[in-house]
Amino acid sequence: MNMITFETLLKGDSFFGKDVGINSVFGLEGKWLVRVGDSWYSENQLQNATSNGNWPSSYYAPYLDTNKWYHIAVVWDATTGKRLIYINGELSYEDTSASGQIDFSSYTANDGWNHQVCIGYSYRDSRPFFGCFAEMRVWDRVRTAEQIKANMLSLTEANPAGLNASRKLIYPGVPFNTSIGSSLPSDI
Repeated sequence: MNMITFETLLKGDSFFGKDVGINSVFGLEGKWLVRVGDSWYSENQLQNATSNGNWPSSYYAPYLDTNKWYHIAVVWDATTGKRLIYINGELSYEDTSASGQIDFSSYTANDGWNHQVCIGYSYRDSRPFFGCFAEMRVWDRVRTAEQIKANMLSLTEANPAGLNASRKLIYPGVPFNTSIGSSLPSDI
């Protein structure tokens, strides 16, 4: 895979991670992982850790507040080099350093841990996400700024091309069968 758009609605209850402040959001450790915090980042800085390095650098990575809902979109396009992060539909970071392929194949690392694609978890118990997710989407293409903004709280497109996975998730206080898009707090 040489391009991806990952979207989520999330709220962090705490960004104090057990393992160097890492709160895993989605992906595969060592290959392509969206997470908050790290040893060279503040515990509330969003980043994408990839096999080609982590980005954005801690000087430019966006900060997230606890107890606040965010729509986050991370776009990676190795065909053009573009890497973008959108927070609540607004471009927060952009560069042209995307390269290589994204490989989500599971593997066993030298440390003996089995690494696989996870939501809210990495490869061991010390790297969870402390908070809630309302929805996640994974696309095999680049979504435009307009598409991201128009569909932040609810996917309105009928049969959208390139949508590999979409999942509304449970979060406290909202019944499982509730429409998430119409129930989200107004602070997004």
